[in-house]
Amino acid sequence: MNHEQGRYIASIGGDGIIQRKDIAHLKAGVKEVFKIMSDGRWYTIRELRKAIDQEEAGRRMRELREAGINIEKRRSPFSRAWQYRILKSHQFPLLDVQA
Repeated sequence: MNHEQGRYIASIGGDGIIQRKDIAHLKAGVKEVFKIMSDGRWYTIRELRKAIDQEEAGRRMRELREAGINIEKRRSPFSRAWQYRILKSHQFPLLDVQA
């Protein structure tokens, strides 16, 4: 594992848990969350989990925030769940770690 990969794993709280082979899968999840949310619609964490087939959808969204993406948050008008959205004007950020 190189230094950049180690920093990436540490930045998402995966020291001792996540291995080099996991990075590609995690980054694919970040890209999928961004792709889904970039339509400007509101999504719950549950909807994102189902759409990307990863339990860690909330963490992938947090990675987008750390990369500079502004994610808005509100209470759902239909339930007590929180909803999130990305404004359509955002470009996908460059993630600096290679898998």
